Amino acid sequence: MDTELTELAVAAGSVLIKAATAQGWEAAKKAVLGLWRSHAPAQAETIEAGLDTVHAQLAEASEAEAAEIADDLNGVWLANFKTLLRSHPEAADDMRRVVEHDLAPLVVGDSTQNARDIRQTARAESGGISINSGGNTTIGKIDR
Repeated sequence: MDTELTELAVAAGSVLIKAATAQGWEAAKKAVLGLWRSHAPAQAETIEAGLDTVHAQLAEASEAEAAEIADDLNGVWLANFKTLLRSHPEAADDMRRVVEHDLAPLVVGDSTQNARDIRQTARAESGGISINSGGNTTIGKIDR
């Protein structure tokens, strides 16, 4: 599987898990299920049960449990999306549409940025310091 398809599967799995407890989940579930019904109908019933499980497990999880459960489910759905793309690479355009138009808007407003990989590059020269962060960062003076 090429890098582009792998990145698409990673994005799809990640944003699916984040969207599972969002308002509008039923429409998102229908869109994801539509991928399988269109490209791998024999697996659609199993996928539907899996989507119901994702939603139920995350909705019922305590805050302490939610992150661990989400990590576990993310791995499962990464595998599901990769399997679909390996067997049906023609599903990529439909998957991209589902990620960008059906799932990502549920996560944060209408942003699709959350459904894509972010790459940061920084270079410090002449004794400079470079700090890349994927989240909140607090910077303070270091006494030496």
